Amino acid sequence: MRRNIFIVFICILLIVFGGKAWAGDTPFDVNSDTEMDLRYDWTVDVKVNNTNYLGYPGSKLKPITKLQISYRINPRFEIPDAGKHIAYEELWYQGSQPIGCRRLHMLNIPATYQGTIRIVPSASTANNCGAISGAIVRLLVDLGLRGCVLTVTFIPANVFTPVADDLSRFHFYSNTNIDTGDNNLSLRLYSNPIDSVKILFYNAGI
Repeated sequence: MRRNIFIVFICILLIVFGGKAWAGDTPFDVNSDTEMDLRYDWTVDVKVNNTNYLGYPGSKLKPITKLQISYRINPRFEIPDAGKHIAYEELWYQGSQPIGCRRLHMLNIPATYQGTIRIVPSASTANNCGAISGAIVRLLVDLGLRGCVLTVTFIPANVFTPVADDLSRFHFYSNTNIDTGDNNLSLRLYSNPIDSVKILFYNAGI
């Protein structure tokens, strides 16, 4: 009897304090691969870098931003390259306009695996919100074609709101009164650190 009461007590503690950890009282470290492995099957990282590429005098293609995209499958899966950071693509942007793409590796994430996109915090994120939102939508399509499930996208707190707002260019809106019909396509956004949450719904009719 006492053993059963003890088990129930432990379960209650796990529910209460585990829920608080996700709610934001003691948030996990989004930047830690180890902590991400406790929650997701895979992680796609997006690193934003300002460059001087094509920055010669008179060039109309400057400034240019390079987004380096890699993915990592949780090492608990016994499949090739699990646990390694695999370079996937380089995307090139001029402001919010995509101007180039270089595919480095196939996106070999198994179908039905659930994971996250993580925009890596850097000094270059602040003035590249349009490029970040464009990369998120592109990756949402790539992952969807693979049959992978994107559960959440982590965005640095200093650009969380402008990136979320800019996603309206791609018909993603936070208005819950929008009639999405049979379309269940959505984006769940969390800030990094986790103190803001926003869910956006796709609606091509607006």
